[in-house]
Amino acid sequence: MRDAYVKLLTPIRRLPNGVRLVGSLVGSVVSLARLFVEKLKTQPVIVSISPELNNNGLALPLSNRVILGERYTPNAPKDVLDVSVGWILAHEIGHIHDYRGIERGFIHRFFMLFPFIVYEYLKNIIKDNIWTNISFRAIMWTINYGLYQFVASILLPALAPKLVELGIPVEMRIQAFILTTMIWLTYTLGVKLRSEVFANMVAYNLFLKIFQKRQGALLMREEKYYLTEIIILNAVLGLAFIFPQIALLFVDFFTSIFTFYMVIATASTFAPLIALRATQKYGQY
Repeated sequence: MRDAYVKLLTPIRRLPNGVRLVGSLVGSVVSLARLFVEKLKTQPVIVSISPELNNNGLALPLSNRVILGERYTPNAPKDVLDVSVGWILAHEIGHIHDYRGIERGFIHRFFMLFPFIVYEYLKNIIKDNIWTNISFRAIMWTINYGLYQFVASILLPALAPKLVELGIPVEMRIQAFILTTMIWLTYTLGVKLRSEVFANMVAYNLFLKIFQKRQGALLMREEKYYLTEIIILNAVLGLAFIFPQIALLFVDFFTSIFTFYMVIATASTFAPLIALRATQKYGQY
């Protein structure tokens, strides 16, 4: 058992053949999870091992469940190789711990948890990754349309006098679209970024306090991707808001606001999937 426990705490890159969670290792994973939740003073979690989940982990806060892949191999991205299965487990428990903490809030509870609750609910009833993602995006972008109506009819008209005072041209329809997109993308990406950084912080602190080991970082590959996307999108859209002629160039290129809107919606849906597929090899053991 001691050898199996050490293997769970060893960075994956130091295990030439990777690690497979079977036999005594499963018992070690459950024991490690119990140690983490006791340290965090949170509810016990259910740990499941899935043969279909590779080099990854998944937290399901509504069911208080953590799912780990059966196999972890040197085919993972570099930052995954630099941590251990134990760190991945701590990261996913960090998501559940974060969820329970937010759950006790009031005003910010809805905003912080809504995307995750919707996604997990759809995943439970649809049980198909592609259709779950499509349905989730459809709901999110429908809400985004409601936000557009609010910005176009209330928020931007209230800001228009100040914009004129600052010398910024006012093109209501164009700027309402740009401002809506900025708010929505920053919110959705920001919620995910905050959640991942918090989980990384929990995992890092657990390893440091319990095992005196330093693994992981607050910003891993996925978090850097989200942060870069937020910065680039806000820089481009911010310029388009201040200089409506830039937005008009986009509209002319795509022939209409609606087409431009659909391009952004499609890019935000598939860009993360393409990035992950391009940098991670699944199913190779």
